[in-house]
Formats: sequence, structure tokens, C-alpha cells
Amino acid sequence: ALSAFMHEDYNFNDPVDREAIAIKLIAKIPTLAALTFRTCMGLPLAYPKKEFSFMKNFLYMMFSNPMEEFNIHDDIVRCMDAIFIVHADHEQNASTSTVRIAGSSL
Repeated sequence: ALSAFMHEDYNFNDPVDREAIAIKLIAKIPTLAALTFRTCMGLPLAYPKKEFSFMKNFLYMMFSNPMEEFNIHDDIVRCMDAIFIVHADHEQNASTSTVRIAGSSL
């Protein structure tokens, strides 16, 4: 369904075009996650706002109320930014650590 929003003519044999498509698709994941959450909770959809930062926009799409102005403390936005960065940068999960430790002790 997302391909319907990509009206540019892409050459799928060109690695640069494929990378551009991948970036656009990955960029849609927070919006899809928020829309899925709100749909499951029976809440009205909240579309992204271009004037918000990435994290503030994600929190807005998840937790805003259409009848009220969305206000969230900047500290919460910064903390969530840090949590997402730490989570994304955590390249070594528990099973990876176990295999590396067991392998290095042989």
C-alpha cells in the first residue's frame, strides 16, 4: 500500500534509487506504529505534524487528544530521544553476548 504514495519513477536496478525507497519506507514505521496503536485502542487517528521533532511527533501521534492542544514537557521528549538512541545502539543482545563469551573461552 505504501507504494501508492511513491509517485516518482524509480529504477529498481539502481542501488541509489533502492536506498531512497528503503529510507522512505523505514521513515513511515513510527507513523504506522502510532496509527496501529490508536486503532487498537479505539482512538481517533493523529497524523504527523511537520513542525515537531521526530520524538515529539511520535509522542503526539501516540498520545494526543484531538480536543486539546498537545503539550508535553521538553524533558520527556529528550529522555525518550535518549532511550530510543540507546535502544537502537544496543547491538549486542543477550544471546549474542552468550555466544561471544562461550566462544572466547574455548
